[in-house]
Amino acid sequence: MNILFKSLYTLLLTMSPLFCFCQDYHINKVGNKEIKWLDKNYHAILLNDKRKIHYSYVTLNADNGKQYALTYQINTNQLISFTELSQKKENGKFYMFNDEGRVTQKGNYALGKKEGLWIDYFYKNHFIKYSVYSNNRERVEKIIDRTGKLLVDNYNGVFTSNIYNNTRYLENYKDGISVSKYLINSDNDTIYVETTNPVEVLATDLTIKEHLKKYLKGIQYESYYEKEMVFRLTVKSSGRVGDVEVVNGFTEMVNNKFIEGLKNTLGFWMPAKIAGKRVTSYYYFSINLFDVVKPIKMKNIGPVYNAKTGKVRREYKNRVEGQNDFWNDFPRPYDDPRDIAPNYYNTAKSDDRLYFKEKRKELEALNQRLLSEIDFVSTINEVLNLSQ
Repeated sequence: MNILFKSLYTLLLTMSPLFCFCQDYHINKVGNKEIKWLDKNYHAILLNDKRKIHYSYVTLNADNGKQYALTYQINTNQLISFTELSQKKENGKFYMFNDEGRVTQKGNYALGKKEGLWIDYFYKNHFIKYSVYSNNRERVEKIIDRTGKLLVDNYNGVFTSNIYNNTRYLENYKDGISVSKYLINSDNDTIYVETTNPVEVLATDLTIKEHLKKYLKGIQYESYYEKEMVFRLTVKSSGRVGDVEVVNGFTEMVNNKFIEGLKNTLGFWMPAKIAGKRVTSYYYFSINLFDVVKPIKMKNIGPVYNAKTGKVRREYKNRVEGQNDFWNDFPRPYDDPRDIAPNYYNTAKSDDRLYFKEKRKELEALNQRLLSEIDFVSTINEVLNLSQ
């Protein structure tokens, strides 16, 4: 009898890995690694410009038959996110990490769409949000603060958080959907960030443009590319515009002219409403700068970048005297002239080919560093063990 028992025990020990749930989470090797570069918004980058790259996106196959995607900070090789893939789409577990390696978000994908329970951890603000997704649509089930208090429970409630200068942020949930977001400042003023009935623009685009032109009359700039101006207006319940914050501006002088014009637009806006009552709220207003400011188009503009010297040589004809120097005064999104005026850059130049050849070498070196420094097997096993 003892011999039979020992034989059965040995057999169970031998076969136990086949029945162990955690066995599915263990991998021994990976292969077929591919690396893509992402910008700060996690969009793939086509241009080989190192300065636009924020993350490296690595996809690889594991010996358990699954495919994984891992996102890393380009400079520190810090793991940012982990995703299981299927058919080149997110399918399975997802984790997001902060700079300290702590989980900030976790959930599951079903062929590219969020499904089931997702949890967000907000360490700085000390609360946890539980959301339920169905067909990629979110319903907030509950929000818990650091004391364990339920701010939102069973899909209903008001989430409250102190943010800055004695200002509180509040978000009202009904049936799991955010119906309003608002701020209450130290003066006890309530400003809605979002409502079910937001601000409506009563004035036409032409009326607004003609109005703003009066405040920017006489201002001219050389037009190299489209420039979008964005402002956050505080539209009061009376319809008047209070504070105006520059979100995406230009020079200080131009910004101030826009602010002055926008503050004098009574009758242009229908205030936001809550339950039929007018309330003070924010409204994001955007306009193309050169729809208001007169552009000066130069002929035969040819900025030429020399990769050897790192200098820009400009070739102008018919230059207007007295205008500000573009390269010194024009706010530019990047330091590279090919990003400032791509339509005028001659990509056939030998300097251009040399530039991209050097950039490609830098990127290949970064690829090699990433692949040599990261132990992908250990990383994947460590993340997968989080879900056990």
